[in-house]
Order: sequence, then C-alpha cells, then structure tokens
Amino acid sequence: MRILGTILFLAMASNLLSQNTISDTVRINSVTVNGHSKTRNQQTLDSSILGNPQHLNLGDLLSKKSHLFIKSYGIGSLATVSLRGSGTAHTQVNWNGISLNSSMNGSSDLALFPLFFMDQVGVNYGLNSLADGTGGIGGAVNISTLPEFGKQLNLFSSYLHGSFGQQQLNVKIKGGGEKFQSITKIIYNQADNDFEYRDFTTEGFPNNKVSNARFLQKGVMQNFFFKLPKNQLFEASLWFFNSVRNLPPLITLRDNKELQEDVALKSLVKYSKYFKNSTLKVTSAFLSDELNYQNERAGIATSALNNSFRTRLDYEFNFKKIDVHTQAKYDHSNASADGLVTAVNQTRAEFFLKTEQLITKDFKTSLSLRSLHVVQAESYLLPQVRLDYQVQGLNLHLYALAGKNVKYSSLNDLYYVPSGNVNLKAEESESAELGAIYERGFANNKALFTSSATLFYNNIANYIQWEPTAFGFWRPSNLNSVETMGSELFIELSQVKGKIKKQLNATYSYTASKNYEKQHEFDESSGKQLIYIPEHKGNVSLNMEIDNISFAMNYQFIGIRFISSDNEELLPSYSLLDASVCKNLKWRDKSIISLSAGVKNILDVEYQAIEWRPMPNRNYFIKISYQFNK
Repeated sequence: MRILGTILFLAMASNLLSQNTISDTVRINSVTVNGHSKTRNQQTLDSSILGNPQHLNLGDLLSKKSHLFIKSYGIGSLATVSLRGSGTAHTQVNWNGISLNSSMNGSSDLALFPLFFMDQVGVNYGLNSLADGTGGIGGAVNISTLPEFGKQLNLFSSYLHGSFGQQQLNVKIKGGGEKFQSITKIIYNQADNDFEYRDFTTEGFPNNKVSNARFLQKGVMQNFFFKLPKNQLFEASLWFFNSVRNLPPLITLRDNKELQEDVALKSLVKYSKYFKNSTLKVTSAFLSDELNYQNERAGIATSALNNSFRTRLDYEFNFKKIDVHTQAKYDHSNASADGLVTAVNQTRAEFFLKTEQLITKDFKTSLSLRSLHVVQAESYLLPQVRLDYQVQGLNLHLYALAGKNVKYSSLNDLYYVPSGNVNLKAEESESAELGAIYERGFANNKALFTSSATLFYNNIANYIQWEPTAFGFWRPSNLNSVETMGSELFIELSQVKGKIKKQLNATYSYTASKNYEKQHEFDESSGKQLIYIPEHKGNVSLNMEIDNISFAMNYQFIGIRFISSDNEELLPSYSLLDASVCKNLKWRDKSIISLSAGVKNILDVEYQAIEWRPMPNRNYFIKISYQFNK
C-alpha cells in the first residue's frame, strides 16, 4: 500500500520523467537482434566522452557526467559512490554483466577503475539495475569492453603531465581482421599529490602541503574477440591492476602515515549465440582482490584476500509482440583476512524472468520476477512492473515503474572481528518511479534536443549502518527503515553543422534521504538527512569541435553535506569549473598527433568532499597523444 500511495502521489505531483533511452542492438554477420524498444532508463557514455583527459578514472567521470555523488578522499585515493541517497554498497558496478563489487565490503573503489580500460560506461538508475542482479538499490554502473572487427592495425599512446607531479602513460595496441581481434591496453599513473591547503585548525590559517599522499598505479588489460561461424561470438579478457597509495592523514593528524596496496586480477570469458529471434549468452569470471594496509602510528599491518567465481546465463527471445528474458546467476566468494577468525565464504544463486508485451503500438507493459537464494540463509522474491506509453505527435515517452530489491549483508558486515554481526537482516527496498523523455530534432539546424526528468521514491527496510560502540570499535546494525525520494533532470542540445559540432548538457538532482524512526529515546537523527548525502547536485557541460580543434568545459555544483546524524554539523557547498582544449594534427597520412591542455578547479575553490581531507586547488595538465592506423 505504501508503494501504491507513493505512485499516486507522484502521478499527481508532476509532469513525470527519466533518463536516456537506448536499444540493445547486436550485429554479427548481417544478423540484427532487436527487442521491442528495450527501454532501460540508462545514461550511456561512449568513447568520445571517456577519452576526455579530465576524466582519469571512473569516479572522475561519474562525478561530472551523471547524477551520482562521489565521496572522494583525494586524488588517487578512495572514491565511493552514492546514488539516489543510498549507501556506498547499494550501487552495483558490473563489467560485461559480471558484478565487481567486493563480497567483503559490498562496494567498489572507483579510483581503481581507469577509464582507459573501458569502451562504454552506462548508469542504470534505481530498479532498472535489477535486470543485471540484486543489490543495486540505488542503481548500477555498467562498464563494457567492445570489439571493432575489421582488417586493421592500430597503435595509440599518450603521455599526461599534470600538477603535483602527476604523470600518466597509456598504450593501446589493437590488431586483427574480420574474424579475430586482439586489444592490449597498458596504463602507468603516478603523482606526488603534494598540493597546498589552508590549515583551519591552526591559528592564522597557515598554508601547508599535503603529506604522505603519493600514489602509483599500473595495470594491463588484454581482450580477445573471436567471430565464429553461424553468428557466434567468443571473447576472453584479462584485467590486472596494482595500486600503491600513501593515504594522506587528516588535517588534525599530520604526522600519521598510512599505506594501502590493492592487487586485482579479473578474468572473464563470454560466449554469445545469435539466432533469428533469440540470443543466448553465457558469461563467467574469476575475480581476485588482495588488499594490504599499514598504519605506522597505530602499529597495524593487515591483509585481506577475496576470491570470487561468478557466472550468468541469459536467454532472450521475442515473438511478434512479446519479448522474454530469462537469466540464471551463480556466485561463490571466499575471503580470508586478518580481521576474520577463519576463512569465510558465501554462495548465492539468482533466477530472473521478464516479459515485455506490446498492448498497442503506443503502450507496452513489462513484468519481471527475480529470486535470490543464499546458501544457509533466506530466499527472496522480487517482483517488478513497468508501464510505457508513447504520446503520438508530441515526441514524448512516459513510464511508471514499481518493484522490490534486496541487498544481502557483506562478509565484513557478518563476520569481521570484533565488529561483525551475524544477526543482521538483509536490506529490502520497495521503490516507485515515474518519468518521461522528450526528444525533438530540428532538420534545418541539424540539431537534436533531449530532455528528461524522473521522480523516485525508495523505502529501505533494515538499512545497515555502522555505528561506534562503547567498547571503542564500530559495529553494523539494522535501522528500522530509511526513505529516499527526489527528482532527476536532464537536458541535452547537440548540433552538427559542417565542420562544427556542439553539445550542451545539464543534469540536476534533488535527493532527500532520511531515517524517520528513532532508534532510542535520545536519538536526534530521526527525520534528518543522512550524512554525506547532498540534497542538491548539478552539472553543466559544454563540448565544441571546430575542424581539428575541440574544447570542453564542465561546471559542477555539490550542495551542503551533513557530517553529523543530528544535522548540526555540515560541510559547505562548493562549485568546480574545469576546461580543456585539444588540437589534432595529421602526420604522414596514417598518423594523428593530439595536443591537449587543461585547467581543473579554475576558480581555485577551497573545499572538502570528506571532513578534514582537503582537495586540490587550481591545477593544470598537458597531454600528447599519438595514433597510428593501418
């Protein structure tokens, strides 16, 4: 009844809406498999955006180009995500359909995902993430590696030099033909990260330099793609990444020295078979993540190893007016750490059934049911219903969506010593969403205008929150419930006229995320905004290309964030302005040299994303790239 009431409220409240629409289209040997407008409310960022030198890792990109709020501890340091007012572990990160979230802490550090390794990034908001699995109560980030068949040899290399000793070297080698392709990517990234900041904890506010902030990242990704007879595709990928980060201390603890090393090995194989009216896909992955941590002041040296085997099978088929998607998933994870008495493991299975039916040419219904089964634990059934309506003559698409999701406790939540709580309940959500998309083309001006908006509501029962105890350590417990609601707006205007390309887009999100039920008599957090979740966030981006010169500018606004549960303490809002310019030069017919330069934080804003952790002031970068095609 709560969800139904929310839907009625949203329906009466506004002019509805959502995020961008894409259609799943795969072409192999001239066979095209299309669903009936498989609308997903997915924001898609392709290679033209990923190549922007301002976006060095996944966290940088999503902070500037989406509704996601990135909680960053500094350049190269931990970067976690909050989507639609949910917690860090409520956003799934998927690589070619396989979840990369750690089974130990349930989340992903986006600073460890270089954009150079990705061909496409998509964001599924809210319940739309359920198509790939449970856990994405806030949504999901989907990263993909894609083939480009054809007789070719491509060599790409780039070198970036930036402020605070930053150096990044990227190399890409691509070769193959109509049946086979190999893509090798190598990255090396380092920085001293010793920027200045004003010390507000010392009389006179003197300027100090951030200490113990150096980082070194290096990695390699190898992709193989095989086009097999009878419309079959096989791909194999290997992803290795090593990150060594000195963790800068809080302003209040300048002499503290911490170090964290992350070693990640990800391997994935995928088989696809395309029939006339159906598609079969089988994906399997082995993921290994090792973390080593040292705290010199506290005399702590710990390590943790997390291994996971994850596989999924998808079969989709369509009739004249009905599309059916079936899915099965299996996940087995094993973890060993100094904080665990013994190695622990978790095994789960999921099953998914979805049908989409065209009632009329303008009206479509979608029904889905996902089940989650955790070995030696509970099982969950998660229904979802969606209605889509295309308003003829107005270029307007409307939809309504409601359903359930669940986030099972992580291994740290359950078993970490002495904090683990084996009595935790899984987090269960009930969500509703209303939206619309408006799109109009202007033939005379060769322009396209797209706008969308979303209204959403989410009730999360058994919300897991880590809180300090009287014994000096933090421990997870279940809150009765947390409610999040808000709106998301998107506007984009693009034009291609001759040699001039222009694109202007803007996003705005309002998010209220509150716990309305008191945990005890003296609880002052009831009805207050959850900590580190801004109510207001906005982005404005301008991209222009004139012949061989391109210009990019991005403005970002982050509203106040409360840092105490009673909302008595807060971090002020801040605005960031970045800009870059790039010039492409042809050399010897088959080569292109690109020269780029840019400025970040042009306005030289002093700000903190996390309390007592200063962020860089105005800084610069230059980049040179070389590309050879044969």
